Amino acid sequence: MSTTFDKNPAGNRANNLREWAQKNHNVLADMNSRIADVKNTPTEKVIKTIYTLLQKKVQNTLQEERHWLQITVPDPDFNKINAYIGCSKCGNRTDIPAGQPYKCNACSKDCVSCPRYKGISS
Repeated sequence: MSTTFDKNPAGNRANNLREWAQKNHNVLADMNSRIADVKNTPTEKVIKTIYTLLQKKVQNTLQEERHWLQITVPDPDFNKINAYIGCSKCGNRTDIPAGQPYKCNACSKDCVSCPRYKGISS
């Protein structure tokens, strides 16, 4: 079984879609630029506030988006904080010294070993 794509379909639905796309060219361009921005994220992390995340709406949020929050934990229990060196992509533990590039066995991506931590809250 094979799949074929008709690049120039006929019919009312196809014509309506073409008309909509011509009228809303700026909407489509905006969506494509947001997708490109998410896929080509900058290497530096931009710390956001919870307020900015609450302002986001479903229609302007992409599944691939990542957000970084800076929080302060009052009176942390240091016995429940576990620090380790891990993959910069998936966070899996590694024995590679921090700052060294390597290929992660868990996610199979080229990454850099970096300090990570895991905190258990109650």
